[in-house]
Amino acid sequence: MLSIHRTCLALALAGGVLALAQAPDAPLTGNAIIDARQLIDAGKYEAAIEQLQPPAVDADSADVQRLLAKAQAALGQTSDAKRHYKKAIELDDRAETRVELGRLYASEQHYALAVEQFEQAAASGFDDPSLHADMGRAYLHLDDLFGHVRTIDAEGAEPGQIVNGWYLIEAVPDQPDRFLAAPRESAVYQLDLATQQNDDPRLLLEYAALWLGSQRYQQAVEIYKRVESFLPRSDLSPEEVARFRSDFAEALYGADDLDGYLAQMQAIADGDPARSGIILADAYVKIADRHNQRGDLLGYLDYLKRATAERPDRPDLQFRLGIAYWEAGNAAQAARHWRMTLQMQPGHPYREWMLEQIALVSAQQD
Repeated sequence: MLSIHRTCLALALAGGVLALAQAPDAPLTGNAIIDARQLIDAGKYEAAIEQLQPPAVDADSADVQRLLAKAQAALGQTSDAKRHYKKAIELDDRAETRVELGRLYASEQHYALAVEQFEQAAASGFDDPSLHADMGRAYLHLDDLFGHVRTIDAEGAEPGQIVNGWYLIEAVPDQPDRFLAAPRESAVYQLDLATQQNDDPRLLLEYAALWLGSQRYQQAVEIYKRVESFLPRSDLSPEEVARFRSDFAEALYGADDLDGYLAQMQAIADGDPARSGIILADAYVKIADRHNQRGDLLGYLDYLKRATAERPDRPDLQFRLGIAYWEAGNAAQAARHWRMTLQMQPGHPYREWMLEQIALVSAQQD
């Protein structure tokens, strides 16, 4: 009996081989897909597309449609790629496919269409830092930074937390446990989720820029500090690092951290020796202006002196330093700097006024 079973099995296998031999055009989907994936991984996109053509594959396979779309997207054939991604979704609606279709829309700056795909992927339960990053960036491009903000109650919570599907932006003054909150359909919500799980410096810089652009400087500062903590081991280019420091400095200045602002500006100047004096002079002037706004005349005078020491060739700085000395009661120093102003800019708009003050000082000295 055992030999009969073996004979039947042999005949069945032989029949299968014979059937394949008689139908050479039958789809070989499994092997063709494996080969195509390997070609795509090797960057051989055109060869992969050729491999994925019938009769080697079943054109109604969702895997085939996805692979075709991936190869075409890599070649910049976005229209064809979108068509195949949509066909794949019709055959087998997967979140990952919608994410890739959304990214194609985003690459074409069709951000509303991108968000639609990302949201459907998220609604299916797909949760990944890269999806949150994609959604956040799309909302940023749509200028939907905070979405439809509302006031919610969240007992014991703190700004910056996500509570019951809402990102807590800031506390409502004089109302304990009440917050202005952003919904999940907003850049801040999605980017916060993405950066909780991912310390990619470029993503963090985009998130910080959101806060900086909305003039919420302290929030921006906290994110820039995260970037700075691993800056030495990042792959940011020198240009990206310079931009980071410039934006970080702006956030620190807005948050009234003048020492931190000056430290960043000094780092920028150190990285650009040819323009160091220009950079530092401008930084000192900004700090001087902040002291002036506070009514701190001595601080104002101190930083104007530093700025002028960096750029003694600037008549505007010489003029302002003269005014500061005049207000501080040092008429002789004021006259000195006004003389230097007129030497560099004889046609200064306040020429006559400066000459009068210089004459008065000279008369008093005589």
